[in-house]
Amino acid sequence: YTRSDSTSISSTSASTVATHAIATFRSVNYKVQVTQGTSYYQSEINVVHDGSTAYITEFGIINTQPSQFGATFSATINSGNLLLQVAMASNASATIKVLSTATTV
Repeated sequence: YTRSDSTSISSTSASTVATHAIATFRSVNYKVQVTQGTSYYQSEINVVHDGSTAYITEFGIINTQPSQFGATFSATINSGNLLLQVAMASNASATIKVLSTATTV
């Protein structure tokens, strides 16, 4: 199952950028791209869950302005859904694009 999402945020709080039902999907591979002004960030994220806890790893990070720009990704389970969330280092407007490939339970 493959899906594409795009979210605009202007906050440093954790914001959900992708959601998958835990009863349907056990693991998800995400390719993420973040644009904030003229700064760009790209990475891959793998997440697997056991029904109550989400386990995450991020790799292949490319950041065009690492000293000034940051995006921290996390995964959590809430109300039967696996949530991929991002917290930006700045509250300047950012666009997060996510390509998800999910594998069923």
